[in-house]
Amino acid sequence: MTGYELRLWRSGQYSSRSIRSGHWRQEDAAEQLGVAFRTYCYYEKNGPSHVVILGTQTLSLQIMLPELEKLSLPHVMTRLNLLVGDPDIVPAKFSKSDIQMPSTGLKSWRKSLGWTQKQVSETLGVCLRTYKSYEQNTPRTVMLAIQAITLLVILPRLAQCRREVLFQKLRAIVAADSF
Repeated sequence: MTGYELRLWRSGQYSSRSIRSGHWRQEDAAEQLGVAFRTYCYYEKNGPSHVVILGTQTLSLQIMLPELEKLSLPHVMTRLNLLVGDPDIVPAKFSKSDIQMPSTGLKSWRKSLGWTQKQVSETLGVCLRTYKSYEQNTPRTVMLAIQAITLLVILPRLAQCRREVLFQKLRAIVAADSF
């Protein structure tokens, strides 16, 4: 995602990641992503960090959820696959049957996936030391990114779920109390 694509996302014109009709002001987008206004302006000019790109996916899902509930299951899965993009960023094959949601804390979430701190830091695009500080105190931007990674990891399994279970899991991923 480039700075231009970030502006398109904010205005609701970024194809599958379109957040809604209409647009957000830069201040609104910065607040929703959990970054300072000046930082957001920098991202629009020079391109966002990987954490912010993942965060836009979670915010888009939060806004798309009511619309998704009206679609048939195959269409829902198609929209979710378009939203998350490239599944190759997942560091390891995930085999456990149940994972902790990010709202339980980053450490328990990471351990439920069986990932190391290094694997998560590489997926987020931050250094290991930075990720370790996130486990102690998680900023909103990082929590949004972690929620997007959670969706990316469980998406293949969601395709086999019943409709009610699918939307229950999606609501759990984007739960507002995760922050």
